[in-house]
Amino acid sequence: MPEIARYGARIVRIEGSYDDSVRACASQSQANGWHLVADTNSGGGDAAVPAMVMQGYTVMVDEFLAQSKGARLTHVFIPGGVGGVAASIAGHLWELQGPARPRIVVVEPQKADCIYRSIAAGEPVPVPGDVNTFMACLAAGEVSPLVWPILKYAVDDVLTLPEDAAPAAMRALAEGSGDDPAVVAGESGCAATAGLIAAALDPGLRHDLGLDSSSVIVTIGSEGATDAETYRQVVGRSAEEVEARAA
Repeated sequence: MPEIARYGARIVRIEGSYDDSVRACASQSQANGWHLVADTNSGGGDAAVPAMVMQGYTVMVDEFLAQSKGARLTHVFIPGGVGGVAASIAGHLWELQGPARPRIVVVEPQKADCIYRSIAAGEPVPVPGDVNTFMACLAAGEVSPLVWPILKYAVDDVLTLPEDAAPAAMRALAEGSGDDPAVVAGESGCAATAGLIAAALDPGLRHDLGLDSSSVIVTIGSEGATDAETYRQVVGRSAEEVEARAA
C-alpha cells in the first residue's frame, strides 16, 4: 500500500477480503461516475476493462516464447489469484500452439484456493472464511467470472501451497544458484517458482505432473518487491541490494 500511495493515491481500507473490496470499489465507482479499472468483474459491471487487462498479460507469453528460441516448452507454472493471469497465458498459448501447448499448472495459497476448488467442482466455488495469506496479491476467494470459461478447459493442474513456501522461495531466488542470477520476487511473484520447487521435491508430484530431466519449464514471476519492508525482513537484504548483486 505505501508504494501505491507514493503515486498520490488515496487508500481506503474496508472490513473483509479482496473480493469484498472489489465489490465496494465497483459500487463506489458506479455511484460516483468513476472509471473502474480492475482485473476481475466479480463486482459486477462491464467486463471490457478486465478483458483489456488480460490482453496485456499476453505480452508475457510473446516474450518468453521469443526467449525460448524455438524450444518446445513442456510446462508453465502460473500464479492463481482471481485467475486473470492464468487464463490469459493459458488461452494465448492455446490459441498459438493448439494441442502442442505446454502443460498449464496454476499455483495458489492453500488459504485462497478458489481456482482449485472451482476446477475440482466444475463450477466457480468461493473460498469460505478468511483468505488472508502471506501471498497477499493472491488472496482471492472468488474466480473472476470473465476468466472461468477459459480456466475450466485450459488449466491442466492446480497446486496449493502452505504459507512457508513463499518466504523460502523468495530467499532462494534472491540467492541465485549455480549460474542462475539472483532474482527479486515478492510474496506473490515467487508463488509459481515455489510451486515448481515443491513439485520437484516430491516424487509423487513429479510423476503426476510429468516432470523429468527432459522438461522445459517456464515459471511466471508476476511481481517484484511490491512491499519493500516485507521483502527486506524475509530476505535479509533490500531489493536494490539483491539487484546490484545480480548485476
